[in-house]
Amino acid sequence: MAKCYVEGISWVLLYYYQGCPSWNWYYPYHYAPFAADFVGLNEFKIEFEQGTPFQPFEQLMSVLPAASNHNLPEVFRSLMSEPDSEIIDFYPEDFEIDMNGEKQSWRGIALLPFIDENRLLSVVRSKYHELTEDEKRRNSHKQEVMFVGKQNPYFKKFAKLYNQEKKKEKVEFSFSKTHLAGTATSNEIYVPNSIFKFPFETKNDEYPNLNTSDFMLVNYTMPPKVHGKSMILTGYRPHKPVLLPEDREKIMYYKNYHNNRYQRNNGPINQFINYKEHTGPGQESMYNSRPGGYKFFTDMYEREINHQATTAAFNQGRQNFQNMYQNNYDTYVDPNQGYNTYGGGRG
Repeated sequence: MAKCYVEGISWVLLYYYQGCPSWNWYYPYHYAPFAADFVGLNEFKIEFEQGTPFQPFEQLMSVLPAASNHNLPEVFRSLMSEPDSEIIDFYPEDFEIDMNGEKQSWRGIALLPFIDENRLLSVVRSKYHELTEDEKRRNSHKQEVMFVGKQNPYFKKFAKLYNQEKKKEKVEFSFSKTHLAGTATSNEIYVPNSIFKFPFETKNDEYPNLNTSDFMLVNYTMPPKVHGKSMILTGYRPHKPVLLPEDREKIMYYKNYHNNRYQRNNGPINQFINYKEHTGPGQESMYNSRPGGYKFFTDMYEREINHQATTAAFNQGRQNFQNMYQNNYDTYVDPNQGYNTYGGGRG
């Protein structure tokens, strides 16, 4: 169990940083291991087989309950509900729920059976010949597409994909202008300067047809993967790993009354701690602070303090002006009238 859990952590890390490491891997338990079970981690050999992704209907058949079979073509629905279905055991209507200390059933752990991939695919694929042409089209992996508005910096560049006189097969674009990089190619269903009709029938024309001169549809391919070197950037100066006594006191003892209960760790910014002196000389660095870093926190803290000071000074100045105005009003004397006929300053 511990090894499978470490595999899961590795899978998630690889998924977000390098792409899906395996389309077939899954965690084969309903529970996580205890911390005491993590022994001999250096002996674990973590390897993944890439495999291939399920087709769309296969994926839905592997995750949906029988009550949601209306999301599937009719040829598959009986597989999830008929007693004589070869895979009916994958879709139980009654199953155990481990409350695990919770009070609401929806917060418990549903002890559902794990599917047998080979059985599922064998049965589902035996029905493929009954699908309509449109359903077969929906059950396929397609090219990623990108919609581009007329204001996009690359709109004119992408238009060359559809220029009959100087047509380009592909357009490569960089990160610099739109924070997106990759390769664009022409899309077979996009026709420039035409009307793109909404493909479904609606009662009240909620979804109007679109003029394709207002946008462009292209196929999109991500840039190829590159291997970067994991290293600290040149010029980086680390801050001192300092936890001040005030931080400890705030974490341990600060209480904030919220939602009818006391909570810790919700204290306001401490205005009397100079965090800057405990960080590297950020002002001398060639790099700006990055969101999430400690220097970013101190910069944010400094801006907040300056904002509070500026706001306080503004409010004080406004109050002083109002007081002066009120005092002048109270003591005003009309030279053409007596003291007792205007204002209340003198009687």
